[in-house]
Amino acid sequence: MENQIVLNLNNVNKSFYTINGVLEVVKDLSFTLKEGEIVGIVGPSGAGKSTILNLIAGLIKPTSGEIQVDGEIGYMFQKDHLLEWRDIYHNVVLGVEVKKQLTKENIDRAHSLLEKYGLKDFKDCYPKELSGGMRQRIALIRTLLTNPKVLLLDEAFSALDYQTRLMVSCDVYKMIRGEKIASIIVTHDLTEAISLCDKVIVLTKRPAQIINVHDLEFDKNLSPIEKRTDTLFQMYFDKIWRELNE
Repeated sequence: MENQIVLNLNNVNKSFYTINGVLEVVKDLSFTLKEGEIVGIVGPSGAGKSTILNLIAGLIKPTSGEIQVDGEIGYMFQKDHLLEWRDIYHNVVLGVEVKKQLTKENIDRAHSLLEKYGLKDFKDCYPKELSGGMRQRIALIRTLLTNPKVLLLDEAFSALDYQTRLMVSCDVYKMIRGEKIASIIVTHDLTEAISLCDKVIVLTKRPAQIINVHDLEFDKNLSPIEKRTDTLFQMYFDKIWRELNE
């Protein structure tokens, strides 16, 4: 049975009104996201990629068009936003605590996720004692605990050094795949988008419109690292690079 659509954008437009007039940021944007699918969004700097995520998350409203989301949305930013005065366990449960859902079931699940992803031994530590990569994994576990149907990642690895970024992006990929969460990854790193995603949406400069949507037909068993050395990788890279620079 085909996976159901959990997110649908239909002819979405977004403009901001400034003292200099109307600033059109997103124009006639339409795409869908299916259960368990990972979609990357790439485009020039300032194209409106983060605006698209904010529209999906409901942080801002579209000027026109329709956005339908089936379920809760989780959002991961560049910074992990861990609270330095709370230990790791209490950072993980923060989301459900705010929602007044700190049930025995969620407490048990928090411990289970920390153990599953190799962070159980750090639950009593504080954020300052952890590496940047570990902090991002904790931020993701905190998000997973709220049971999102759709996960948004806005340049979630860009604050990390290259080697750490590579390792953490692979870890996060495994976690997203393991939890079967539909995800949208906004990134400036084309290699990251191609290696992590099932599909890549290429945007024009502002106002953002879709140039092309690439279905990435890698072997499903390949890891993100293995995809980077696959013969298809360079072909996708060259195609998308050309589209971004034309």
